[in-house]
Amino acid sequence: MLFEDPKFPPLLTPLAVSPPVAAFEHACRLAATQEIGAGDIVWSRANDRAEIALILEPEIALAPSLQMGPLAMVALADCLGVLMPPKTAITLRWPDTIAINGGAAGQLRLASSTANLDETPDWLAIGILLRLELPVGGGEPGDRPEQTTVHAEGGGELTRSLVLQSYAAHVLAWLDVWSHEGFEPVSDRWTALAENGATLDDSAGMIARTPDAAPPTALSDAIDLLAWRGEQVA
Repeated sequence: MLFEDPKFPPLLTPLAVSPPVAAFEHACRLAATQEIGAGDIVWSRANDRAEIALILEPEIALAPSLQMGPLAMVALADCLGVLMPPKTAITLRWPDTIAINGGAAGQLRLASSTANLDETPDWLAIGILLRLELPVGGGEPGDRPEQTTVHAEGGGELTRSLVLQSYAAHVLAWLDVWSHEGFEPVSDRWTALAENGATLDDSAGMIARTPDAAPPTALSDAIDLLAWRGEQVA
């Protein structure tokens, strides 16, 4: 089935890739060779998922730049809150999971030109991958109760183009909030959507804390920002 391309905000410059090319890893490699830069996005034409990566060129050190990770999660959650049926539960699970009605449906992707928290990165890639439906040969709904898809939770009319263009608009809106008001509104929204009462600390590369006795986890430790270097694009 063919879908119209998403209509992205004019501040973003899109580049489409087709399966089996992975949009996020492709974006990282293009950013590393300076073929794309700030405001460029790479998105996938895959129909069973919404997959997109936005390239930023921070002017601050990596540690505070990682605030873009929770920001992207909040943007996707708000996007789904608008598009999904009423009373659908959208929650965030540290460090990188977006859940729908308790099942993992989406994932945050983060990569950078450096892993040194005190260094200003040449580029930072923030991406999301949201499962719309099970891929061909991916089993039956219910085979993995801890996971779900947008269509399985009542969003059967949603296409990757509808999701991607809505997500892109929400990301820009939250970036505007962040640039004018700082990280606090993002953190407050993330906390309101977080599972298990998790809260964020904006130091040391982003840290999540929970009310239980589990030790806090830094985003810079939970996600390998340089993993893209070892992953091959098909």
